[in-house]
Amino acid sequence: MKTVRAPLQTKNNRFAPLLPALALLVLLNSSAAAQSTDAEYPTPVRSNEISGTITPRDVGDPRLTRYFYSFTGTPGDLIVTVESRNLEGDVDVFTAGTLRPLGKVSMYAGVSTSGGAKTIYLRTRESLMLRIEARTPNDNEGSFRVRFDGTFEPISRDIPDPEPVVPTVSSASKGRRVTATGARIEEPEPQPTVAETKPETTTPATATPTTETPQPPGTTSSTTEVTKSQPPKPATTRRRPGAARTTRTRPTTSRRRTTPAPKETKPAPTETASTPTLKPAEPAPSGPRLIIETKDGIRIERYMTTVRRVMVDGSEIIVIMKNGKVEKQPMANVQRMAIEP
Repeated sequence: MKTVRAPLQTKNNRFAPLLPALALLVLLNSSAAAQSTDAEYPTPVRSNEISGTITPRDVGDPRLTRYFYSFTGTPGDLIVTVESRNLEGDVDVFTAGTLRPLGKVSMYAGVSTSGGAKTIYLRTRESLMLRIEARTPNDNEGSFRVRFDGTFEPISRDIPDPEPVVPTVSSASKGRRVTATGARIEEPEPQPTVAETKPETTTPATATPTTETPQPPGTTSSTTEVTKSQPPKPATTRRRPGAARTTRTRPTTSRRRTTPAPKETKPAPTETASTPTLKPAEPAPSGPRLIIETKDGIRIERYMTTVRRVMVDGSEIIVIMKNGKVEKQPMANVQRMAIEP
């Protein structure tokens, strides 16, 4: 019995027509993934078309999703064409640095895709920034596509993408985590860690022979205890009830001598070199100034940081300073009064 084996078809021939489509899909995913949400670090535009998706936010979260891109415009007409699906928001074009608005294209969510175009005339070569600010009105994803025509110049690939500084977040915070609507997120309770008890190891003490050195005669120890001599307290005798009190006469010639207690000697206080503390110098006044010019040619200038109040009372201008000083000028003699930087 003969067995006939059919030749196997290689997988390369089967998937060969799908290779260009796969390459295009990878290119679109890479362009959509490189999106910056920080205006200080916009994503550079390398081609004349960008696309991306915006995921829906939580229920009750009114925030908008923002993406920022940077490109260059040369003198002439710059055409920006926008196509969106299931998105509500705007696409704005600004000048980089000054953020001067140049054009806006609105996006509206509906059954089909919405789109619009904006033509911007540039007189000189300028660095521009594109902002996409939108959100989805429901729980479905939204997509957008922006195409540049006319005097558009992409960012060179030799210029690296700006890397924003990512702040280090410590996990030792004691706050509670919440969702975008304010609902608390329950966190698992930390498991108590049981410290392992290690058995104590005792080392036997080795007896070391001690040798006594005799003290030479005539020397006293450096530390001596000073006993304070207190005067003896007189003995008190209790009187028995019912017994008659007898008075004794003491001779006037004999006097009791008391030895005064020795006074404690306190060490003399050591003088410490006191360094003079320097007071910080007061900052010089700065900022806007109150200027009053009189008809006599006198110019009065006072910093507004030193002025407490300026008022007009009748025919006089009264300036009250913070140090309590009051200055008055008749209005008939004032030629000009202004506040200048």
